[in-house]
Amino acid sequence: MSSITQPSDRITYTGDELQFELTRLFGHKAFQGSQQTVISQVMAGIDTIAVMPTGAGKSLCYQFPAMLLPGTTVVISPLIALMKDQYDSLPADVYERTTFINSTLEIDALNQRMSEILDGRYKLVYCAPERLRQQPFIDALRRAKISLLVVDEAHCVSMWGHDFRPDYLFLGKCLPLLGHPTLLALTATATPEIRDEIAGQLGRKLQPVVASVFRSNLFYEVETLDDKEQKLRRLLEICKEEKGTGVIYARSRESCEQLAAALRRAGVQAAHYHAGMSPDERTATQENFMLDRVRIIVATIAFGMGIDKSNVRLIVHFSPPDTLEGYVQESGRAGRDGRRSRCVLFMTAGDKSNLTRWKRQGQLKLEELRAIYKELARIVPQGRTHYVNLDELERAAGSALGKQFDSTTVRVAVSLLERVGLIVRHFDAPRTATVTVTNQGETADAPQLALFRDAALLQANRPARVDIAAMGQSLDMAPDGIEQLLLGWQEHGWVRYRSERRDPVIERLRPPLDVAGAINNMLRLQDEAQQHQISQMMTYATANRCRHVILAAHLGEKIGACETNCDYCAPPEGRAAPQAKEARSLPANPGQIIVECLLSFPFNVGKPSLVRALMGSAASNVTAQRVKHFGALEAAAAGSIERAIDDLADAGYVAFFESEEGFKLLRVANKAEQGVPDGAVSLKPKRQPKPLKQEREERQPRDRAARQDRPFTRLVLEPEEERPPTPQEADLFERLKAWRRVVANRQNLPPYIIFHDKTLWAIARARPQTEEEFLAVRGVGQNHLTRYGSELFELIAGE
Repeated sequence: MSSITQPSDRITYTGDELQFELTRLFGHKAFQGSQQTVISQVMAGIDTIAVMPTGAGKSLCYQFPAMLLPGTTVVISPLIALMKDQYDSLPADVYERTTFINSTLEIDALNQRMSEILDGRYKLVYCAPERLRQQPFIDALRRAKISLLVVDEAHCVSMWGHDFRPDYLFLGKCLPLLGHPTLLALTATATPEIRDEIAGQLGRKLQPVVASVFRSNLFYEVETLDDKEQKLRRLLEICKEEKGTGVIYARSRESCEQLAAALRRAGVQAAHYHAGMSPDERTATQENFMLDRVRIIVATIAFGMGIDKSNVRLIVHFSPPDTLEGYVQESGRAGRDGRRSRCVLFMTAGDKSNLTRWKRQGQLKLEELRAIYKELARIVPQGRTHYVNLDELERAAGSALGKQFDSTTVRVAVSLLERVGLIVRHFDAPRTATVTVTNQGETADAPQLALFRDAALLQANRPARVDIAAMGQSLDMAPDGIEQLLLGWQEHGWVRYRSERRDPVIERLRPPLDVAGAINNMLRLQDEAQQHQISQMMTYATANRCRHVILAAHLGEKIGACETNCDYCAPPEGRAAPQAKEARSLPANPGQIIVECLLSFPFNVGKPSLVRALMGSAASNVTAQRVKHFGALEAAAAGSIERAIDDLADAGYVAFFESEEGFKLLRVANKAEQGVPDGAVSLKPKRQPKPLKQEREERQPRDRAARQDRPFTRLVLEPEEERPPTPQEADLFERLKAWRRVVANRQNLPPYIIFHDKTLWAIARARPQTEEEFLAVRGVGQNHLTRYGSELFELIAGE
């Protein structure tokens, strides 16, 4: 269904008027790239899907129209961090007319903001997708008259995409209830097939605007290495070569911590970031990275969304990502300021099989789907509608299979069961609510209200807590239907209604014919889609052609070879092919070597640390100067060394014990004093890696001058002087912006209250060293000097 918001409902702006408003509201001198095309379509009421690379200014495409369109613009954003980042980045005039609705708000603050939305105070409202499953929120937005609904990170709609979010599938059902507002879907990564699926799921014909994915400031390269150890050694080299900030993406939490520790031992300022850290730890790590106190972050893919650091110079994928779309998005976080940056992907011969194994481990299995449906059937009778607590469903289904589910698996399973016609998930609904019948309601000619009032024993003007589930049974209605009635009665002034805790409401349908075949087909398609994604990733990593051409073609764009911006078109000068370190031969008595190495440790260690030392790994927390036989077993496979240690423990030469902190550690047993006999344990040598591909053919020399930094461009307020900023001034401006955001978060203030962008630019140009120089900067007063002077002097001095 297309939007029914007609252009005649809107004020028409000329090009000059749009330019004037752009400068007035956002301080920009001109639109960039595809921004004006997207904005013009939105202002004309045309449903649009915009595919724009990271750093292309997607947020302006809705923030700007939101200030000019009648009514309210609602932005669906998948992450609280991303929502807050965009909110905090707004200029003053826009910030004052913007708010957000998410789970961080207390109930009183939430109710206050909802009331202000209804009063028309806000032009721009950010919210999480699950909020649209709540009828009171939908009802409030309907009454606020929504002009534009924005689906940010729209690829989350696609079940076959790289970041599927089940709640996004509910958006299509909400559009009619919101009065059919104009729809704008935004993403940095969507293939033509995914774009079609997004339009289908949202139920709209979307006019595409596809910006070029090519970013001339990004240098893409792939390094094919023998094994994980060689990856680590190469990572240490690259992080020492590159002096700017960087993000290293690793697959597991353990890998993040190990790689960060190895970098620190090599003298690189590094920290790890993953979901297993406490919120305070994650916040502190983000602040340190934003303020350049930490140069390298080793993180899982969760890091990056909502982190507005435009001067990242290096992105390294220690292992290949799940999809090529994911790689475009993650690598695209480099060089958002327009300056030259480096994107490196590490590959080994075993990465394809590892990626296949990881993806299949994460796939929904048939037995898991059956267990989840069985628990749903126990809760919801066929043909009926009932509350379902997803956390309890997760625990019960997991217990039935003897495994632990995560909440994402359960939500995806519920979505898939709905897709094959076994269930319908309705609006979430409260189990209880506070209802007050007004004098108008007491005398209203409304038979259903009278039935409800009698069943709940309500008296006029006396608030009462009502069991919604019980009311549903009395009136033979589903819980979401009861709430819909209450909201309608409230709009008439017959009741006052306040809901409490909500749960999903699910209706179980009669199974359609051949539902088993439909489920098997769905799971098969999922597996085929994932295997195709792996194939695409491997094609990128191994193809002998321009990296930018491959990435652009994947997203439906045809471009010529970059010539200077990838390792195929312009192989880095002076880089020798990585050579495997010549390994020692296996010793005659490896058991004795293991015991002597363990005995030489100056502290207690567990099996993993002992194995790393024996292999001479760069990830080891000791060196050859600290322990005996460091690297003596580097020719052996790691698993073989682990089994040898277990065999020595079984034979009584070493013993495991548990520390006071609960760690499993090793010590040398008394039996080892007589020595370990030859043949007590045996080792298997490392499997030799497959031969690396032949070196690419020599290419014609390129104009090396073309590889220098590109002209500096950005989507921020330009400095007042006409000359472009120097790279040093631009870097300082980014550091000042990061500092301002940290201070604003600590004080719970809008960033512009601390300093306007104009003032930050002036500070970056002046580089004040004394209090007199600081006060001479336009926009800086004595209060600024008193509150922030010492921090800013330290930040400037640390350049």
